[in-house]
Amino acid sequence: MDRRTFLHIKEMTRRNTPDLMRTFLANERTFLSFIRTSLTLFIVAFTLIKFVDHVLLEFSGWAFVAFGVATFFVGLTRYFRMKIIIRAFTKSYPENERRKQPEN
Repeated sequence: MDRRTFLHIKEMTRRNTPDLMRTFLANERTFLSFIRTSLTLFIVAFTLIKFVDHVLLEFSGWAFVAFGVATFFVGLTRYFRMKIIIRAFTKSYPENERRKQPEN
């Protein structure tokens, strides 16, 4: 994770919890897009391997399998790394600094 992302999350802890929730949900959306991309690569690979009788295209299909596996694991590691960072900031967020509703 780069320094700019780290400082952005640190700044969110000074503000309010909904920003952290948006970051958590954005992390999940990013993970789902990695899964979608890897599944698309698997479909292309399956199509090239099963339905094309050219050796070069079949080899390309196996390359797409490798790219699909790599994409999935990159997304998985990125998701869990960011999830740990977000939870660390959530736990360090002081309860008494959260916005309170005005008392009437």
